[in-house]
This record gives sequence, structure tokens and C-alpha cells, in this order.
Amino acid sequence: MSLLNTVNKARSLSYFVGLLAVGTTTNTIAAQDVVYEPNSFPAGMSYEEYAADWWTWILAQALEDAAGRPNPLLDLDGQSCDMGQSGDVWYLAGSWVGPIEQRNCEIPADKVIVFPVINGLVAAFPEDPGYQQTDGFLQSLAARNGLRRAENVEVWLDDEPIGDLKHFYVESDFFEYQIPTGSVVGNDTPWSLSNAMGYGYYIALQPLAPGHHRLHFTGETADFSIDVNYELTIVAP
Repeated sequence: MSLLNTVNKARSLSYFVGLLAVGTTTNTIAAQDVVYEPNSFPAGMSYEEYAADWWTWILAQALEDAAGRPNPLLDLDGQSCDMGQSGDVWYLAGSWVGPIEQRNCEIPADKVIVFPVINGLVAAFPEDPGYQQTDGFLQSLAARNGLRRAENVEVWLDDEPIGDLKHFYVESDFFEYQIPTGSVVGNDTPWSLSNAMGYGYYIALQPLAPGHHRLHFTGETADFSIDVNYELTIVAP
């Protein structure tokens, strides 16, 4: 899968993610009771803000850190789960390396957990023609990519389905960003984004009870699908 698609020099980063459940024996809960609705402000931020912040988080992480851990999108076993985490929110990543048998992730009990079910990024560079840097042009690129029409967009938490996710489709606030050298997109110099917009299906979970939880989410387009296994261990303060 190509990480970069160029349309009249405007860039589109496509990220498709699915998470498949792994076993646990405790803390089975009604998933609907722990999901923040799209019009809410978990930890003081909107879904539109999280859809942008998730991308700045994942792009800020190196392709490989000083300890030899891969970017969370390339992580096979969960060793990178805590990479770049701070504040009241814990981000989960999917996979750019195909199906993942199991990722183990330990998360403090007081964290809001935010993840994209299936999402993408459209962005422009300063050298692009002015009209290609406009909000409207980026929105048209996102619409052309057709992610809103993705199929099998589903989420389960501890075997409980979250339900119809159509209203969880989000287009982020527009933002500027400088991608550091050596990021997951393989850039050998910093890349300045003069305008960018994340879009797709996002979920924000309320802090989970201490113990083990399993998470399963899937999504696919006409030419791409993925499943990744996660086991979450929520650790009390």
C-alpha cells in the first residue's frame, strides 16, 4: 500500500485500520456505556480536534526510536504502545504492516482512549498552488477518496458491539504541521504541511476499569482491509 497518493501535487495519506479481539476473562461491559458520543468533548476536546491530534501524534513518532522500537503503526507486538503518550488521552494505532496477531498494551486507568477505526489524511505543501491549499480543496480530496463509504466499519469492546458507527465519521479541524525527519512516512527531510485535514471514523472511550479488556474494530474499502489483535491491560494508579 502506498503511503502517499499525489493528486495535482496535493498529498493524501491513507491509513486503514482494524483491530480484532483477543481473549480475556474479566471486566466484560456494555460497550455503549463507555463510548463518548461524537458531539461530546472528552477530556475537553472535540472529535474534530482528536481527528487532527491523532495525526500529529503518529507523525511525530520516529520510524524507529533510539531503543529500536518501531513506529506504533509498524508495531507487531505492542512494544511501542506507550510511544509519545502524554496527558489525559491515550492513542491507539492500527497497522501499516498487514494483519497483527496480537498487540499487548498497558494503559493507566484514568486515560481516555482514542483510536481511528478507519481514517486518512489529506494535506498540502507550501509549494502547492494556492487553490490546492484551501480547506475546500482538501475536503474535495477526502470526498473523492470515499472513506465515508467504507464497509464493515465495526467495533466491539469485550465482545459487546458499539453499534451503528455512521455518525462517528469525522472531518478534523484544519491544521498546519511540520513532519519531523525520519517519521513513519519515510521522509529524510522535514516536511511542512501548509494545510491538512484528518478524516474517517473515530472512537473515544471513557477510561476503562482496571483489568483486561479486548478490543475489536474493522473497516475496509474496495481494495484494502486489515485486522489487528489488541489486548488492553488497564492499570490502576
